[in-house]
Order: sequence, then structure tokens, then C-alpha cells
Amino acid sequence: MLMRHDLQPVQTTAMRGSEQGTIERAFELARTGQARSMPALRALLIREGHLDVQHHLSGSLIRRQLRILMDQARDVRSPAEA
Repeated sequence: MLMRHDLQPVQTTAMRGSEQGTIERAFELARTGQARSMPALRALLIREGHLDVQHHLSGSLIRRQLRILMDQARDVRSPAEA
């Protein structure tokens, strides 16, 4: 007999794994300088197939952290480009 509690961990794990993948990838893209703005970052994530990107990146703290990383990546790349 399949109990409700037997289904819960699978559902929670799948949802959590998807969310972590999107957020982790957002931080990776921001660090590498592949995205220079939040709209560009969202577009890259959507292009890569991540779902519900707007929701995952909706918090003010995560947006602030990502902007800082994108600014730092731009500052590191700028001297070499100049």
C-alpha cells in the first residue's frame, strides 16, 4: 500500500533539486561574466532550459548578490578589454 508520506520525499527532493540547479547556475553565470545584467542572466537561464526563472530570482537578496558578482566580473574583465 502506498502511503502519502512515501510520496512526499520524492516530490520535495525533485522540486528542491530543480531550484538549486537554477540558482547555482545563476551564480555561476554571474561570476564568469557571461551575463552583465539581470535581464541577460534571466535570458541565459531560460535559453538553457531552466524553468520558472523569474520566481527563482525574485528575492531582493539574491538579486543584490548576483548584481555584485556581475559587477565584480565586469571589473575584472575591463582592464584586459581596455
